Amino acid sequence: MMLPGPDNPEGFWERLDIFDLHTRFLKRLHRTWDMISPLPRGWYDLDEAIAMETELIDLVRKDFSGHALWMWKDPLTCHFLSLWKKALKNLGIDLQCIFTVRSPLDVARSLKKRNGFSYDKSFRLWFSYNLEILSGISDVQTVFISYDSLLDDAERQMRACAEALRIDWPKGDSEVMEELRSSVRPELRHSTSGMAELEDAKIPSPVTGLYKLLLSVTESKGKMDITFGETIRELADVFFADRGYVQHDIGTLWNNIDSLSNQVIDSERRCSELQLDYDRRTEWALRLDKELKDCREYVGSLQKEFEERTEWALRLDKELKERDERIRLLQKKVQR
Repeated sequence: MMLPGPDNPEGFWERLDIFDLHTRFLKRLHRTWDMISPLPRGWYDLDEAIAMETELIDLVRKDFSGHALWMWKDPLTCHFLSLWKKALKNLGIDLQCIFTVRSPLDVARSLKKRNGFSYDKSFRLWFSYNLEILSGISDVQTVFISYDSLLDDAERQMRACAEALRIDWPKGDSEVMEELRSSVRPELRHSTSGMAELEDAKIPSPVTGLYKLLLSVTESKGKMDITFGETIRELADVFFADRGYVQHDIGTLWNNIDSLSNQVIDSERRCSELQLDYDRRTEWALRLDKELKDCREYVGSLQKEFEERTEWALRLDKELKERDERIRLLQKKVQR
């Protein structure tokens, strides 16, 4: 699990392997988590998306096989739910969703404190993430709950979720309740804002409209009227027609460009160092090659000299034998 941080001392309740997988794929799409514009069209047909689906399947098989009921939480799922749906369908796993609705102002305050984001950027991030996940759950059994209601009465909200998703509530649940009470800590909530504060915060109208729409769904126990989808499309049209989100993404892109520029500079410096090392090694290799050629020539001259001396020695040996033979014959004549 992801380790706790100053903003979440009790932990984030997110798996690092899933977070890392999502982050790596965002990087392949040249995006970061805080970009507001939608993912490029047709991204799910890219080779990288197919590879990610395979990784998802492997991860689920490795960590969740054999479990009748399991779950994960990671905000980046908003971007990649379509891949999760395909992967889980291939594995024969039924998908259900718990959609937690949190005030955009509370999210903005949290991101201001943790990341230094402007409220406008955070409001637009909130809208973008919620819009993406809403577009992905139209065919998924989903229960909507309010973040504030969850902290105020966790047991009631969890029972409602279990009932809506047809999950059996455990019998003899005292241990479950103790675990729930120790996990859900209202005192750790960073911000609680009412609707009046939202009106004063100059939140873009599509953001306020979507938040009110989602709250109405939580209050109606997830029941959506026939205008729900059309209302969301209208809000999205207003949101993206404004183009205010572009300036925030441009800022993020410039930061990415600066980071990439620094990486290019570091790479160029490293290439220069490697080139110098290559040149030195090449010069050394050429010297060795010349020395090797000189050695071969010297060995060749020695070989030739050896052959000449061997030939001379053989001639001398022959002459000595012939002389010995003549001396032997002379001795025989003298003896006679």
